[in-house]
Amino acid sequence: MHNKMSIEELEKKYSVRILPVKIIGGRRWEFAGKSVGEIPAGETRRIQINSVSGAIVYNWQTLDTKSKEELTMDIMENVKL
Repeated sequence: MHNKMSIEELEKKYSVRILPVKIIGGRRWEFAGKSVGEIPAGETRRIQINSVSGAIVYNWQTLDTKSKEELTMDIMENVKL
């Protein structure tokens, strides 16, 4: 069982940018709940939490395979809209 972490804590732990999104109509992902601000260039990863919410992770390419798996699990457990 993981300790609950905020998006900001996850960003700091993994050195990535995480933006929560609402999924509209199953295909369109819209930023929600956090100021978008400056978005880093680089590879992104969409992580669907459920049918209506998810997260977009920026700087995904900087993570090794284990960190990608851990971050995915942490997002699934911690990011709520």
